[in-house]
Amino acid sequence: MIYLGSQKKSLEEYSPKVICWLKIKVKGRRTKRNPNGHKCLNSECEFCNSKMQKKGGLDENFRELLNNDSIVAGLIQGDPKKIFDINCSLVKDYTKGIEKNTQKYFEKLKKFNDEAKSLFVESGYTKWFLKTKQNYTLATKLSRDTCTYCNRQYIFTLKKNGENSGMVPQFDHWFPKGTYPLLALSFYNLIPSCSICNGSSIKGENPLNLKDHFHPYVDEEISDLFQFSFFKKSLRENIIQIKQSPFNPKIKRTADELQTELLYKG
Repeated sequence: MIYLGSQKKSLEEYSPKVICWLKIKVKGRRTKRNPNGHKCLNSECEFCNSKMQKKGGLDENFRELLNNDSIVAGLIQGDPKKIFDINCSLVKDYTKGIEKNTQKYFEKLKKFNDEAKSLFVESGYTKWFLKTKQNYTLATKLSRDTCTYCNRQYIFTLKKNGENSGMVPQFDHWFPKGTYPLLALSFYNLIPSCSICNGSSIKGENPLNLKDHFHPYVDEEISDLFQFSFFKKSLRENIIQIKQSPFNPKIKRTADELQTELLYKG
């Protein structure tokens, strides 16, 4: 795994447009008919100057949770701990007054995640981030040449001449968007990766957490701690060893979840 740094410049370019997109989806654009809608201070904002409407069909209790500018900003540009804490806080608010671990609680939790999936995953990540090629823009700014997780596959960004498509890394959600759909557009939850390490195959929906696993936007030491060696078992087979000096249990947990030894053996 590779430490990605704070990527402040990329964050500063990514977050304002995502925040505007999200606020308009929640509150609509500010107009005479909708004085409580959103309009930013950027006179050239592509969303505030568009005809985009707020998203219909959302549960109003869920919508109200996002009717807070600091919450929206925190979700998009907060560090991994902050976005996780915001997710937990909003779940708590949405299920307030319902006893935990009861059927009613899990039904309410499912409703929360369904609403978040509709807004953040389906409308946001799939229909906006991917279909409008925001993935190309972000990948270009992050300028990664190899997969953040395995450092063995090229993931550089290329566009065909005269076309708006080409080669682009996949973005893995470190907090899986299936479990945490609210975090599907969060900057520090989008990890440039190869198709093998992305959620569809190796990592999947494995429950990574900040206490037990390394995060490429948090742990500066990972590039030094994640080292490996090998020795020959036979002409056709190598034994891969993740080196741990000094010993750190997070190294093994993270390597196990990402199947690092398996990938390097291959």
